[in-house]
Amino acid sequence: MTRIRWAVGSALVGAVVVQAPAFAASPTIAQIAPPDTIAVLAVDDFAHAREIFEASFLGDLWRDQEMQDWFDEFLDKGGIADEFAESAPGAMLEDALDRAGMEREEIPMPTGAVGAAFWWGEDPDIEDIGLRWVMVGDFGDGGDAMEGFVESMIEVVGDEETLAVEEDEYEGAAVWLIEMVEDDTDDEGALDDEDWDDWEYEPEPVIDHAHVAWIDGTLVIAGDRGALERAINRINGEEMDSLADGSSIMDVKRQNEGAQAYAAGFIAPMLEAWLPDEAMMGFSMDPMLEALGVLDLRSVSMGVRFDGPGGAIQQTYGVAVPEKKGLIALFDNELDSFRPPSLVGADANTVYQFGFDWSGLMPLLNRVVESIPDEDMKMQAQLSLGFFAGGMAPLFDGMRPDAVVVKTLQRPFSPESGKIYAAFGVSDEEAISNGITGMQGMLGFEPRDFMGNQIWESQIGAALGLGFGRLFVGPGEMVEDAMRQAGQDGAAGLADEDLFIRSTSMLRGGGMLYTYQNSRENYEHTLWTMNNLEAITRANLEAVGYDEETIQMIIDEQREGNPFAELEMPSAELIYRYVGETVVGEAHSTDDGFRSRSLFFSADQD
Repeated sequence: MTRIRWAVGSALVGAVVVQAPAFAASPTIAQIAPPDTIAVLAVDDFAHAREIFEASFLGDLWRDQEMQDWFDEFLDKGGIADEFAESAPGAMLEDALDRAGMEREEIPMPTGAVGAAFWWGEDPDIEDIGLRWVMVGDFGDGGDAMEGFVESMIEVVGDEETLAVEEDEYEGAAVWLIEMVEDDTDDEGALDDEDWDDWEYEPEPVIDHAHVAWIDGTLVIAGDRGALERAINRINGEEMDSLADGSSIMDVKRQNEGAQAYAAGFIAPMLEAWLPDEAMMGFSMDPMLEALGVLDLRSVSMGVRFDGPGGAIQQTYGVAVPEKKGLIALFDNELDSFRPPSLVGADANTVYQFGFDWSGLMPLLNRVVESIPDEDMKMQAQLSLGFFAGGMAPLFDGMRPDAVVVKTLQRPFSPESGKIYAAFGVSDEEAISNGITGMQGMLGFEPRDFMGNQIWESQIGAALGLGFGRLFVGPGEMVEDAMRQAGQDGAAGLADEDLFIRSTSMLRGGGMLYTYQNSRENYEHTLWTMNNLEAITRANLEAVGYDEETIQMIIDEQREGNPFAELEMPSAELIYRYVGETVVGEAHSTDDGFRSRSLFFSADQD
């Protein structure tokens, strides 16, 4: 298989619809997809979503001339534009545009619903079970122009020696089957030594055939003929069972209310398609999944809304699970509000505050082990769990549900700037202390007193600290700083900072998870990292004992393998001309499962 054949095959679908970032039909993708769909990606009104995006602060950022100049430089320094122009798909695109009498910027974008769906089933093309898929896009008023471009693209594809095109018709739709031509010459004879010297591994194409149809301004691309015909029939108005008829998609829409685009995975068909069956395993995995609460999951999803509260961009997440059991139930713990404890200093860069029922973890693990149908496997699991429980059970039993994870970025920036520690609420300090003491030899921790409390520290710098109603975990200096801050009654911390108060003012109480991130500081650290990549690599290699010659060889290879080595990231001043300094988030338990959202603010909102 030559490199050009691989490139053409892998780009086959993308080349046909090069300017369409997603696909859909007049019916939404949920109305086309079958009821047992595994995953779906959708924008139900592409023109509206594009309009809202362009009106957002991200749209303003994208149109800024400095950003456009940076993007041009990105394409130029990375060689992306030239490489694509010189590639087979690039040449095919230019040929198709020439035949259609169009410029690249004249290729229409979708205007209606766009989407893609994936499901597991009998694929008539291969006469076997496999992953089936369909992508569709409604081009509305741009349909005539898009039809001309598609036909030109098909003509170009048909001229390729490595591709074959079969034209057909189905229910008023023009239909084409595009597939790669097998080349047997690559497999003739064994390679001699000279051939082996020139040989390079080239993976098989991800897609070696596709079915394409054009009907009433709608482009349809499918992995098999049956999936294509289903979509065409639905576009023609035929009634059929679909994903849109069930409650699963309603969960997704409800949990991502207002989203202009969404993606979802549906758990039951996933498990049915991909879990090893009872004949293969020798037993059913359902009892273990039932104990974990996985069988009660219906879907996981995410969505994006470009016109969120106050002009913020809102990213939503949903987990549909009406009955929370097993591991899922352990996360179902409500916090009064997002107010990090005083141990979280004003210098905190990122904070996660959440609830988790640690005391329920060991009973859950015991239930899962007891549910294992295979007796030999159960016995091995019981032995392993018993060893684990001997040390960890006292710790879990002595912990409260509330926990906080904190990241700081120390200035001036260095390879060691980022530090993370966690603090867990403690209900029984004596039980925690006894548990750690019992394991300290095995874990390599040495105890010492600190401010009238206890710290256990390892030779590599990791530490456990116990005091002030918390168990602290992290690097020794971070544990000390956090305990010192916690020991100052009434000390001001992050929760008292104006930026934190303003950023979190839109969040509701009663959440199970809250997040805060100083994204400006994170981006500045990213800029520093990109500009000092070689120095960071050198420091890391020196720390593990590499000699100078080896270090320089690795750095040279790193530089040669990175076409963007000399490309600077967009400046912080450009990004924060439009984007706010912080990102915040929250998650809540609801009757239908869990819902969460992250808010990305504009500069005006800060």
